[in-house]
Amino acid sequence: MRFAALLMLVVLVTGACAAGKSASADDAYGRALAGLCVAHDQAGRTPTRVRATFFDRSHGTLHVLARALENVDRRSTARVLEAMYRVEADLKFDRPPASLPADLDALIAAARAGLRRLDEPAAGCAS
Repeated sequence: MRFAALLMLVVLVTGACAAGKSASADDAYGRALAGLCVAHDQAGRTPTRVRATFFDRSHGTLHVLARALENVDRRSTARVLEAMYRVEADLKFDRPPASLPADLDALIAAARAGLRRLDEPAAGCAS
């Protein structure tokens, strides 16, 4: 079973690279930022959906970003983790508080600043 899963992962990565797509960190970071943008949009319309979007699309990669920043800029690491903590605290409520959109804005800004410190693409939200 494990061998089959490993083989499938190798096939997927090889296929992505052969198709001209990279399986690099900047792709994951871009997806995480895009997930934060979706969560921010949801916060104004359907705040109860933000939790799933945040944890499914962004949370894990933001921890990877914080780890990558540790040896480059510890202040940026702290800003990302502190902003994540605020969003996580907001999401502990059944109905997130009114501060959620501002906390997501702060997290997006901290993540983008951290990505720039790593010389990674740091696109902003479309809206």
